[in-house]
Amino acid sequence: MLRLEAYRKAHGLAGCAVPFHLLSCSLNLSGEATTLIRNIREQSVQPSLIVIDTLNRTLKGSESSDDDMAKYIKSSDLLRAAFKCAVVLVHHCGYDKGRPRGHSSLIGAVDAQISVKRDRKNGVIKTEVELLKDGEEGAETFSTLQGVSLGHDSDGEALGSCVIEEIQGSEIRARSEKPLGKAERVALDALRTGLELKGQEPASIASVAFPDGVERVLAVATWREMALEKGISAGKPDAQRMAFNRSMDGLEKRSVICHKDGYVWLPPNK
Repeated sequence: MLRLEAYRKAHGLAGCAVPFHLLSCSLNLSGEATTLIRNIREQSVQPSLIVIDTLNRTLKGSESSDDDMAKYIKSSDLLRAAFKCAVVLVHHCGYDKGRPRGHSSLIGAVDAQISVKRDRKNGVIKTEVELLKDGEEGAETFSTLQGVSLGHDSDGEALGSCVIEEIQGSEIRARSEKPLGKAERVALDALRTGLELKGQEPASIASVAFPDGVERVLAVATWREMALEKGISAGKPDAQRMAFNRSMDGLEKRSVICHKDGYVWLPPNK
């Protein structure tokens, strides 16, 4: 149950009861739906969502069989009707990645089909509504898995798990782009140092209207000097200035920095 503990910690719910119940043993849904319904009722809970993970591991028979899939769908409907809640079936795609594995009757029976795909290069998880009987298709969300430390076990081994964290806009683009170049990394490091040592509060600069939420800003000229001191380029002064200007443009295009009227700052969480 490390995932549950990670969820509590990440959302500030330490010590709170989270309404989540796990059935960890194997299950043949087609033949044991009534038993499962009885067991859930014995817990004195009214579920709002039942997740079956995965269809293949809870199906006795073949995913491609007309009869086996019909029985499985009927059992899923029994769960939904018994508790008047949503039933989610976690299922995998076939080799062509274009549709769920197995018999086509499954696609015809569901109210919604949501694809979940993870980009292994940048870790971004994309969900997309592919089919929806009573609504608009195509809605998307983006998220990542964030690690959560849970201390150590009795043998001193580190414990941890992860939680899902939604991301949007600039972070999605940044994760999808190439890593920062050496000069950009030097420039960004110089900016962070400069903001800490020589940064100013926006309110002290009356000539510029900064957005709300900006805590400290740095003059671009000061940032440039510090980036050159950190060795942004090994070339002549003109080449060094060009390297700085390219780095500044690149960081701004990636939304890593913000720039206005000769001052620069970091957006929140950067």
